[in-house]
Amino acid sequence: MGVTENLVTIAGVDLNAGPFECLNSHVLTDPAPKRRENVTQAGVDGVKGNPSFKNPRTVDVEVLVRGEASPAGAPYTDTFEGVERNINYLRTNVYEATEDANGCVAAEVTSSYGGDYIGDVQIDDMIAQPGLGMRIVVFEVTLPDGYLPLVGGS
Repeated sequence: MGVTENLVTIAGVDLNAGPFECLNSHVLTDPAPKRRENVTQAGVDGVKGNPSFKNPRTVDVEVLVRGEASPAGAPYTDTFEGVERNINYLRTNVYEATEDANGCVAAEVTSSYGGDYIGDVQIDDMIAQPGLGMRIVVFEVTLPDGYLPLVGGS
């Protein structure tokens, strides 16, 4: 992992540590979709027809999963078994994480320049792609507000 990469945490799990490497963290820090006038309901905008709501956005977050060690750092003797165990860890701790009343879990992205993007996301799906020795897990993530707001840094 290089110093220019963004660091991603979802539901308290660091997706850039140990056996995990988030491959496309930028999808969580992209700006919210522009809102246009709602033509079916005069005076409001956004797909929900209410000016207080932003348009949600759904993105795929890709995480490379290796099998040499557990998230705690304990080595595995069989890397294929390690990959499966680490995928199960993501399933249990991210996909099946305890959600708030809105079905959300906390997410944070620390950018390479030190900016912090923090907000809630919904984990809608999890697909483990085929592979040998390492695999890519794809989480379908909905950003209810359309983006994670920049709360620290510049």
